[in-house]
Amino acid sequence: MIEYTAPKVLTSGVRLGWADPETDPADIDWAARQAAAAIPFKVIDGRPVNPCKKLPGETRIQRGRNELGRWGENLVADANASVSDEYGDLWTVLVERNRGRGWGFPGGFRDLGETSVEAAR
Repeated sequence: MIEYTAPKVLTSGVRLGWADPETDPADIDWAARQAAAAIPFKVIDGRPVNPCKKLPGETRIQRGRNELGRWGENLVADANASVSDEYGDLWTVLVERNRGRGWGFPGGFRDLGETSVEAAR
């Protein structure tokens, strides 16, 4: 299994509060996180495992945090902002993702205890 956590997660992520400070996932209460999860995930040998099957475009990272701040599930909220012009054409706001990751709706990660609506706002 491939395991990776980006260095910025452990430095600026922890310092700025968007990353879990635990470097060892065995220190986390997995029963509580699994009970609150939007997408069920397994914990094997004290480490959360990516619940996604390998599909084109999905990560090969199965363990660790990659560039994400939280161990286990990292929820996001995206907002679909659209408007119609005087000709009846519908326009939708998109943002270009960094490092050539394509286009998507504006959004970001949800904080602990935050609703999707609060995060999108």
